[in-house]
Amino acid sequence: MTNQYIIEWSPTQGLFHVHTPEEMFDKNRRAYYNRDKLDWLPIAVAADFDEANKIINTLERRRRELLPEVLTEKLKRILQRRFHAEARTK
Repeated sequence: MTNQYIIEWSPTQGLFHVHTPEEMFDKNRRAYYNRDKLDWLPIAVAADFDEANKIINTLERRRRELLPEVLTEKLKRILQRRFHAEARTK
């Protein structure tokens, strides 16, 4: 597990975190022992810190590109729920 970096994403914090697998496992074990709740999601592995930063840049760019599609899908779901709720009340 040497020379690898894990890229994690926290939805609640909106942040990336880069560390070695050993650091990740240590953090997760401490959270387990202390009954802490973590929402860090491992989303990529990099060979070194520079590659990790490049991957993060790519992920952020891709997320921005997908934003209109994501918002459209969320809006569709909201409108469908609203339509079904109104149909039940009539």
